[in-house]
Amino acid sequence: MTDFSFLAVFDGDCRERLAKDLRGFENYVFLPSSLSPEELIISYLRREELTHLASHIGKSVEDVAMAKEICAGLDHHDYFVEMAKSLALSYDDLFTKLCDLWIGDEVNFGSVVRFFAELDRSIK
Repeated sequence: MTDFSFLAVFDGDCRERLAKDLRGFENYVFLPSSLSPEELIISYLRREELTHLASHIGKSVEDVAMAKEICAGLDHHDYFVEMAKSLALSYDDLFTKLCDLWIGDEVNFGSVVRFFAELDRSIK
């Protein structure tokens, strides 16, 4: 399998921790931000309008507001597990929809473009 290669994609919060271990390697990229994906999305949700968020995930504004209240103060590893339960969605479905929302936000456009440019360079 000489034509087969791997590309590692690490969470953004691993940059500093993995810097020494990755010296000499070129087959990796980091997700945008210096936060974990969960922390990044939680931060995004704090400033996102409830009506837009509710519409995107297909739930009522009241349900989303309640889910955010339930999750307030939880560790980022537990946040979306509990939010998904509260909204009667699978974790994967909820997190995918929220990531899509973050990616589609024009405020994040530059980060998304830089990530895909870095990904493209790493693949070649």
